[in-house]
Amino acid sequence: MAIQETCWWPTPVLEVAARRTARRQALMTESHDLDSQLMLRFQAGDESSFAQLVDRHQRRVLALVYRFGAASAEAEDLAQEVFLSVYRAKDSYQPVAKFTTWLYVICRNSCYKQLRRPRLATLPLATGEDGEQEWEMPDPDQDSPDEAVERTERAAAVRAAIAALPENQRLAVLLRRYEDLPQKEIAETLGCTPAAVKTLLARARASLKTLLSPYLRRGEPLPEGGSR
Repeated sequence: MAIQETCWWPTPVLEVAARRTARRQALMTESHDLDSQLMLRFQAGDESSFAQLVDRHQRRVLALVYRFGAASAEAEDLAQEVFLSVYRAKDSYQPVAKFTTWLYVICRNSCYKQLRRPRLATLPLATGEDGEQEWEMPDPDQDSPDEAVERTERAAAVRAAIAALPENQRLAVLLRRYEDLPQKEIAETLGCTPAAVKTLLARARASLKTLLSPYLRRGEPLPEGGSR
């Protein structure tokens, strides 16, 4: 008489866990994006992968939040808040787009939230070795005094002009000009269409042309940097 083989099926909870593990492993195999692979490893419990992501992107995030309008004193705190949001959102991460696009969305939301809060106007100063604040001056060996002053004034004017743009225009300009993103990725970050991004950049370019007209030389590009 044949002995009937008994089959032991996993519980529904184990089945779900097994499916999630298999799907995560498949995604890690299929993904050629190192950042996505690191995020998926972090999602699976590898804390060192998160540290690598921070090392790879902290300067980019810091520069973006500063250019968006954060004072230098609060830019580092805001950048840390961005990565804290990445840490908290690890379980909901899905590599349906580039990791950097997902990161820019978090960065955008953090900037909008932080910069809408009331704050006191401050004058950024450099801090000396003795802890006392001092005026930040350009390196005299780099430019002549006139050139240094002109460069400093121009940089301040560009930053002020970009900061004066509406939020969506401002972020579109920063992602296009400084991160060199194509319109499709900017659209994914802003949650709109590429056509809408094209309109945002065109309006931003018109505003910047007016605001920066005293500083523009013939043939010199605007901060918007064209379109793709």
